[in-house]
Amino acid sequence: MEGENLKTATGRSIHHLIGTFLGEYIYAFYEKFKGVEYLPWHIIEDYHGKRLRRIIPHFYKTDAFFRKRLDGAGIDPFDVNHPTKLKKIPLITREDIKSQYENKRFPPFKLWENIYTGGSTGVPLRLVADHRSMGQRRAAALGAYNWWGLEPGCPRVLVWAVASGSWKGWKQRVYDFLLNRVRIPVFKMGIKHAQKQYERMRRFRPDYLYAYPSSLEEFARALVKLDIDGRELGLKLIITSTEVLLETQRKLIEEVFGCAVANEYGLSEVGVVGFECQRGRMHILPHYIIVEFLPVEDMLPPDNGFAYYHVIVTDTSNRMTPVIRYDSGDLAVLDEADSCPCGRSGPIIRRIVGKFMDNGILPDGSQFSHEIITTTAVHDSLMRKMVYQFQTIQHTPSDFEVILKVHERYDKSEYRRKAEKRVKEIFTYHLGGGLNINVQFSKDIIKDPSEKRRYFIRRF
Repeated sequence: MEGENLKTATGRSIHHLIGTFLGEYIYAFYEKFKGVEYLPWHIIEDYHGKRLRRIIPHFYKTDAFFRKRLDGAGIDPFDVNHPTKLKKIPLITREDIKSQYENKRFPPFKLWENIYTGGSTGVPLRLVADHRSMGQRRAAALGAYNWWGLEPGCPRVLVWAVASGSWKGWKQRVYDFLLNRVRIPVFKMGIKHAQKQYERMRRFRPDYLYAYPSSLEEFARALVKLDIDGRELGLKLIITSTEVLLETQRKLIEEVFGCAVANEYGLSEVGVVGFECQRGRMHILPHYIIVEFLPVEDMLPPDNGFAYYHVIVTDTSNRMTPVIRYDSGDLAVLDEADSCPCGRSGPIIRRIVGKFMDNGILPDGSQFSHEIITTTAVHDSLMRKMVYQFQTIQHTPSDFEVILKVHERYDKSEYRRKAEKRVKEIFTYHLGGGLNINVQFSKDIIKDPSEKRRYFIRRF
């Protein structure tokens, strides 16, 4: 057996042993889930109905909060036996989960796992999932990666958060070693650390990178500046997650590393919700998640006229915390196509446009998506040439702060004046006059505690 194949097989075996020991049964679910996404959608909905017939009565019996909500809505738990009947159940929010379950005591035997979200919406969250549920999450993700020929257990590099503290850090390093992966701190991708991190990757020879788009963008620009050819890594794929992936970022990353970029849409609360196929379309992973798209009303549409939808998710696998009709806070735009040449079923997500909290609100009370500003700024010829990164902070309905990080060769007063003028023109064109636009030039873009970079932040 060749070295790389042996490395992959070893990583898969260790992963399988750990998963079995914990009761996750990842590879049993991986085999069970194979091909589910190709089934006709009505068959998938019947499959979801069978799972609902188990999970809804379970929580009605075991969870007082969930039982109270169903009784209050006059819902018979045994009547929710198909995805179309889920809409009877009131939505559950982050605030509901935080207030009801964050301090809830669970059985003392460690048959469950704590899940923490970063709190980018201002509401950090802790919930609990049982190990079989975690196994299904990981199996569904592995199945999506396999669309691109990535085998379970193959070597990979995570550009991600690193555990703080000596004990947590040591445990994380051991776990990463056993699972055949290398973890690089998300904040060490700039010019200062780029060559060192590149050499680590080159020695490890990963099949793919998994990272925030903004971190990979920063790394790609650093490699170009250092005259390092990223294609020498021989990557099969780059997977981006957590942040909104801009098309300018995708283009740059693909050019520098010479491989495709697949965008993943995931939620810490439920796992991977959607993944891009080779045709560039994002498909829902229907193995254990039910996704609803509820229209957003009273919001200014972007120039292309596509409507926005709230993303509502139901986890049919987690038997510890009822993530049933959970309002993710995310907004999505759906693809007009009702099918994809790849043959996978279900609705197609055109793009995720961020958190609902990231809607702007104008003085007259009307709402707008940050996408109106983001996409225009990205596609404007002057801004594309000058600006490396940008961020908009709305302090009040009338007051905006726009932070620009420009390329060094354009960091001159004459170019700054042009950029400031163009930003104000973009805002006025889309949002109208009478707004106070304060343009700042900075070397730093604000990140949240989990190192995510948000392109629009509303402070009120």
